[in-house]
Amino acid sequence: MTETLSEKLLRRFDEEELKQQLRECSRLENPIWRQTVFSLGRQVVAKRGYSNKSQKEYDIAMLLSDKGVRVPEMYGLMEIDIEGQSRPDCYLLMQEILGKEIKDVPEEDKEEADRQFRREILKVLRMGIKPSDAFFGRNAIFSEDRKLYLIDFEKWIVGASEKDLKPYYNLIERRNPEQ
Repeated sequence: MTETLSEKLLRRFDEEELKQQLRECSRLENPIWRQTVFSLGRQVVAKRGYSNKSQKEYDIAMLLSDKGVRVPEMYGLMEIDIEGQSRPDCYLLMQEILGKEIKDVPEEDKEEADRQFRREILKVLRMGIKPSDAFFGRNAIFSEDRKLYLIDFEKWIVGASEKDLKPYYNLIERRNPEQ
């Protein structure tokens, strides 16, 4: 697992302070869903998961960002050993995006949010990435400054075949019949 923290993150947090905050997050249990997102303040969130899924999500987010897809800025991964646990908690540290999930966008912003969603998902599809769960209304945030960010990539598949991508192109076309 890559455990490199960005300089930008380290300017906001002392590394020991960050580890202590993440240990506190690890004490908060969510029996229904292991992966939970915690706001650490200073425009940073930590998404708790397991190292393999967190690493995959980090790698996909970095690839998307490098290709011009709007995603939160990734600050790194950090594992925290927790007493009594057989494996450490892993945290994906990223930019906090203030806004609403795309499914909760106010009526006056729905058209713009949907236009941006289609644009960003088309970029993803053209990269050969299958956005497996992107169409359920929870994997995109429309920010307070009216920019759409794609989020939550651990179920996405890099290197998908055209056959696997076709249903997603069809979903995009249904969202915008004029295309």
